[in-house]
Amino acid sequence: MTSYHLPSFSLMLMAAAALLFGSSCLNDDNLIGPNCFDGILNNGEELVDCGGSICQPCDPCENGVWDQVLGEQWVDCGGECAPCDVNFNGQLDPGETGIDCGGETGIDCGELCGDGLLNGNEIDVDCG
Repeated sequence: MTSYHLPSFSLMLMAAAALLFGSSCLNDDNLIGPNCFDGILNNGEELVDCGGSICQPCDPCENGVWDQVLGEQWVDCGGECAPCDVNFNGQLDPGETGIDCGGETGIDCGELCGDGLLNGNEIDVDCG
């Protein structure tokens, strides 16, 4: 056997070993179950990978809730959070035809029904 055939044989042997041993790791005994870092809403989480009894608390500035107790001026903005965008602040601003919609916002006021917030042309949350 000449020496130039030995490296290609070694590469084939290593590739076969990698396939054999690599595939043996994939079984039901060693799969990682639901956890706080999997990017999936599971395990009793309030939001994806946060909240609930196991995961770290959710960031109040990213929870989609208007936390007035924490000083938020609107959903996830103001107070300790980033300042509210003038177009999305829960108020009827100049240039808007409804609360946080129409005009410069580019959002159709009718699309806001059902979002759980008092906005658009609603007289109460998601109605009117």
